[in-house]
Amino acid sequence: MDSTFVILERIAQNADWPTTQSWTQMLQREFQAALDLLDGYRDDPETLYRAMNLFIVMPNGCYGKAGAGAVLLAASHFESKLSTEVANAISHWIESAKLVNDSIPAVRAIEVNFLVRSEQMELAASKLKELVKINPDDYWACRSALNYWAETGDLAQVAIWGKRAEDNAHSSRRWEQVIWQMGVIAQQQKLWQQALGFYEQLLSGNNQDSHLYLRMAQVLFALSEHKRALAYIKQSLAIKSTPVGEQLQKDILKASVWWRKLLP
Repeated sequence: MDSTFVILERIAQNADWPTTQSWTQMLQREFQAALDLLDGYRDDPETLYRAMNLFIVMPNGCYGKAGAGAVLLAASHFESKLSTEVANAISHWIESAKLVNDSIPAVRAIEVNFLVRSEQMELAASKLKELVKINPDDYWACRSALNYWAETGDLAQVAIWGKRAEDNAHSSRRWEQVIWQMGVIAQQQKLWQQALGFYEQLLSGNNQDSHLYLRMAQVLFALSEHKRALAYIKQSLAIKSTPVGEQLQKDILKASVWWRKLLP
């Protein structure tokens, strides 16, 4: 059975790409909206298919092909490290988009994200420097900078670019995505209290987000707040059962029992 990545790449290859380009403001908004949809991807392949289907029908090869590259980049996270074949496939669509127009900030941000993912950090740094010099207040430029500095582990720069991404979000959806990314970065760095603070900001508007509840449970478990962790993992599993969630619930219950044995 073909992987999600292979199927998505086949969809892009079979698309009827335009030979002439449309550059209307409405199309630009559609491109941005499709990127926002993709940015909300967690682990549901349906989001990837929806985004790809939006990109391949755009009457603009730059937007469409860059979007296809971004979708494949997101799908590549099923692998811990990019294979040469996968990296070449993603690079093909990004380079094809740049051949149409190499000046679109969002397209260049996708390229930086790809370079970071493929561990080409020196080239990523060079491309990012040029991008933010020309487009310092572009939302996607700020997000790619945040992604780059998170990968380097420079938390001072992460804080700077996280704030700049927030300031340039200009919508609640984009603001939530920035806060989510900041929470994930803090969690990856084992900054548990900071991660908890970011995730808690998202609770009120995400009552059916199993991924958020799972992240909350993971952080609370790391903080040894077993009762709260158990409550959140139960909420997560009630919405969507996953192997990761099921195992975490077992770990929390095991730890809770172990602590109770120490009580007088």
